[in-house]
Amino acid sequence: MTTIEVADYDDLRGDRVIGSRRKDLVLDALADGADAVVRLEDWLVDDKSLEPIESVDDLFAGRLLHETEKAYLFTTRTDVDDPDADEPGTDWVPKSQARVYIAKDDAGVDASTKAHASLDDF
Repeated sequence: MTTIEVADYDDLRGDRVIGSRRKDLVLDALADGADAVVRLEDWLVDDKSLEPIESVDDLFAGRLLHETEKAYLFTTRTDVDDPDADEPGTDWVPKSQARVYIAKDDAGVDASTKAHASLDDF
């Protein structure tokens, strides 16, 4: 398991697991209020009932509900405060197969530091 604390793009710069587009998606999700973004290995994605971010299939924005020695209970649901593990959009994620991105502190994440400028920036 790898947990990466994120305040801005510089905290993701050395991450060789995800590319720059996915780094931007992580920044956006954390800046928009997600408690965490989880990246799962490809072989595990289809076994989980989690809803992925936008057009990628291996990144999930949501909340870490519970943690054990070997797994996280993670949800992508926003309509329920405390979903059960057997509800759609909530699942146990093995720590050995997950990469977790969380906000570095309560100050939030600065998404304006993305690697690529969007057309809206001009």
